[in-house]
Amino acid sequence: VVLAGGGSVAGQSLLPPDLFFSVVVPSVVPVPAPMVASQCNPCPLPPAYAAALQNKHKQVMEIRREIADAEQASAGCRAALQRAIQSKFKEWLLQSGNLRQVQDLAHHEERGQGDYPPAH
Repeated sequence: VVLAGGGSVAGQSLLPPDLFFSVVVPSVVPVPAPMVASQCNPCPLPPAYAAALQNKHKQVMEIRREIADAEQASAGCRAALQRAIQSKFKEWLLQSGNLRQVQDLAHHEERGQGDYPPAH
């Protein structure tokens, strides 16, 4: 439920399935090896949202396959692929405003502050 106008209840509306993403919250509690993070979700998704996530997963797997195929190509092709990925990633960092966060993380790593505090 998104707290915004336009729903049947004032101030609420449903998020369209194609805009839905799962969120993984990092945890220091170990998950059993055969269990995937998404399998830990105690709430089943409505079919439209599950289908949307499955479609996104298929798209990611297709991209991974294409990258793996390109890595099998010549060294020149691999270098061009790496440059293209880095360029698009930098473009995304700038457009999304996430560049500062990455710089802050790198700064903390340099100062030895990149580790998570121990769990209590």
